[in-house]
Amino acid sequence: MGSNCVLVSSLEIFTYSSDRALPLSNILSCVNKSASAPVNAVRFAVICPTILRFLAFVGTGVISAVFPLVISATYVAYTITIVAIGWATTTSSMDHFTGDFLACQYQWL
Repeated sequence: MGSNCVLVSSLEIFTYSSDRALPLSNILSCVNKSASAPVNAVRFAVICPTILRFLAFVGTGVISAVFPLVISATYVAYTITIVAIGWATTTSSMDHFTGDFLACQYQWL
């Protein structure tokens, strides 16, 4: 189960960073030549949850404050994706709907 979560999250990180939709995209989208895999994206997918895991040692108040923010951020990310896809399907041409367009439009998020 844990390796499956790392696989999926690192794939999403690599995909978004190759479209330049994430901060540090130039680092996260690099593919290691010897492994032929996005090693930096895998490391990022492992390190971030590990840092969040250390919040358990701080106290329950910190966890109760941080985890609802994570859930809200997930809802915002899903909403942006649904609105962008809905907007793209209502326009006459989808040629302009590329990853570079989304990275420029939603970079401030």
